[in-house]
Amino acid sequence: MKKLALALVFCGASAFASTVNYTTAIYFNGDTTITSLTAGTASITVSDITAGSVSAPSGISLGNLTSSATTATGGAFVGDTVDILVTQTSPSNGNQLLTSLLAGTITSSSNGIQLTFSPTTFTLGTAPNTASYTLGAAGSYTLVAPGTNGGVTSIQATVTTAPEPTSLALLGSSLLGLGLIARRRFAK
Repeated sequence: MKKLALALVFCGASAFASTVNYTTAIYFNGDTTITSLTAGTASITVSDITAGSVSAPSGISLGNLTSSATTATGGAFVGDTVDILVTQTSPSNGNQLLTSLLAGTITSSSNGIQLTFSPTTFTLGTAPNTASYTLGAAGSYTLVAPGTNGGVTSIQATVTTAPEPTSLALLGSSLLGLGLIARRRFAK
């Protein structure tokens, strides 16, 4: 009886795990060919995610930005932008291409180089095949110093998926089974 209860709980708990496959393209100033930016003594280069796969819910990287300095001495990032194009291939909606563009602004001061993204949460797909992404750090990142992690700042997000109808049915039957086991125990 205990083994059955554990099996039902395991099936119900695993019902909400779903694989999310995605790629990203990061570029500057709205131009997909600009992957490096310089202001004074500081430069920033980007690294896309060419093939990301994760079992949701989970944390993911949307890409990396590498900085050569923490301040733009002799210049400043004024009016510069960084864009992250997220393309989801699974869960999919047939032949529909699922993409979202995160627009970020770059500002520099004596305190460092700051990236601020909007929106900070977005959903790709239509029910029941949806995945929701939420940027970490509330969408605001300060680029790390070159001596820390090689100057690499990872843009982090959390991805969750909506349960499929079969997953909901599996969870419901698991809860029903647990209820019947509990009822049988208390009836004795």
